[in-house]
Amino acid sequence: MMLYFTSLRIVGVTFYAFSHLLPSSIRPKIIRHITSILGVEMSSQKQGCLAGLFGFGRNKNTQSYYEYEEESEDEFPYEAKSYFFTNAEASFYHFLRQMGGENVSIFPHVALRDLVSVSGVEKADFYKYYNQIDRKQVDFLFVNSKTLKPILVIELDDSTHKRADRMKRDTFVDEALAVANIPIVHVPVKQSYDSNELGKLFKAAVQQREKNKNESPDSHFTIDNPPYCPSHGIRMVLRTARQSGEKFWGCPNYPNCREIIRVDNNPS
Repeated sequence: MMLYFTSLRIVGVTFYAFSHLLPSSIRPKIIRHITSILGVEMSSQKQGCLAGLFGFGRNKNTQSYYEYEEESEDEFPYEAKSYFFTNAEASFYHFLRQMGGENVSIFPHVALRDLVSVSGVEKADFYKYYNQIDRKQVDFLFVNSKTLKPILVIELDDSTHKRADRMKRDTFVDEALAVANIPIVHVPVKQSYDSNELGKLFKAAVQQREKNKNESPDSHFTIDNPPYCPSHGIRMVLRTARQSGEKFWGCPNYPNCREIIRVDNNPS
């Protein structure tokens, strides 16, 4: 009998030593399987008997390994947050919706890693750069309602953005988006906002982005690769002037938008 229990202890110690290598979801099943092989009854009234046989010890104030694994799978210590936006964000979001119109959709709290990706680095350095964009997000994103392509990032800056760590974070986000040619505008938190003032800021940022695209070295415009409208950030269409017969690129939103780019790439 002593040899029997000694064998059980050896099996138990061996299992305990390597159990951390097993997924937690299957550990209780393996325990049941071992007990069935050894002929040990493990009912709900006698949980922890395997630990006793294996010599792990147990007292009335200590849960068995088996019980802990069973209960931990059912623990979900979460609850719904009472808010999604801060008061300042909620107020600004509704203001942006009025400005955007039907052609623009607004996405809040967008992860930076969903806007930019790591490119052109060695495989060994990938996570060095990925970790810098991971766990960062921007406050609001304007996208084209039809194509869902990003148009403009908007950061709502409260007093926390004056902290040194936040300023460092903002500089990094600005530079990462600039490299990706995604415009960003910082708007200080206010009691009220001027739609005309913000409209000019947004338009200037988008126009600069489209200017960068149209002036890039590989911006040879063709029917398959037309330029972007400086105002709306969408591909333009090739048109022909009625009187002169001159060809030019025009915005699809004409006559609401009269932006044109001559075929020689000089905007006017």
